[in-house]
Amino acid sequence: HIRTSSSGWWAVTQMESTDAQGDISAEELSLDDEEDEDAGATDDGEVGPGGAAAAAARCDFTFVEGRGLLPVGASVVDARDGVAVESAQVFLTPVADSELDRYGLYTWRSAVVLARWVWCQRDRVRGNAVCELGAGTALPGLLAAKVGASTVVLTDRADAPGVLRNCASGCRLNALDGERVTVMGLDWGFFDTDFDALPSFDLILGADVFYEPDDFEDAVATVGVLLRRGPPTAVFVTTYQNRSPDRFLQPLLDRHGLQCSEVPLRAVYAESEQDDADAENETIHLLVFAVTG
Repeated sequence: HIRTSSSGWWAVTQMESTDAQGDISAEELSLDDEEDEDAGATDDGEVGPGGAAAAAARCDFTFVEGRGLLPVGASVVDARDGVAVESAQVFLTPVADSELDRYGLYTWRSAVVLARWVWCQRDRVRGNAVCELGAGTALPGLLAAKVGASTVVLTDRADAPGVLRNCASGCRLNALDGERVTVMGLDWGFFDTDFDALPSFDLILGADVFYEPDDFEDAVATVGVLLRRGPPTAVFVTTYQNRSPDRFLQPLLDRHGLQCSEVPLRAVYAESEQDDADAENETIHLLVFAVTG
């Protein structure tokens, strides 16, 4: 239950196609669920894109301008009618099936939707400082780094070292510079010296961070403090899966001086995937928080 509006630079519209047929198109996302646990990754996993560790990644996401959902094993077309086609791949660290019940190591549908938004907004993400809260497998944050964010800080609970190690492994797997992309433990609602040492951010991301109702207030408080430390244009973009009609965010937003806008999911799905967008929209909402006023 949230009051929303639909204004601001984050109100995404689908890109016009450069296809000769004039069809409307938007950026696409491809999910590869194939897994090869016998692929020859090095002991520390430090293999860049295209190496053995990438081949063993549990999920391989390929974002391609103007294309539909790529079938498994399809190659990315590098040019269309003499015009370069922009694309980006994100590899995620393989996780044993026995660990998938740990929700911090699972790539939730909300993370995929948020990554779609990052891809659609890549021109605005590029050159900006980004923080991902509750990163988990860090798909949105890793993609933000791939499309050119100046700084990316991937955060998750300080008492979840396995999740933080997984984030760091994802950085190595995607050959991301350790000076530009960092991983740190961050507990919501605790404004200690580690928190004070964080830089200011232009964009804060969070996929399904409103999961445990007991954490809602601490999450909103943390977002509010981070936004006020950033520039006036700073926003928090989150995908929120409504799991119960009894969960209320609006009183918390009012208490912490935040306002909310909702982006329709149709804006970040391809024309051919509008039915999928409508299906996702039944439970997943793409929301943008900003400081009131």
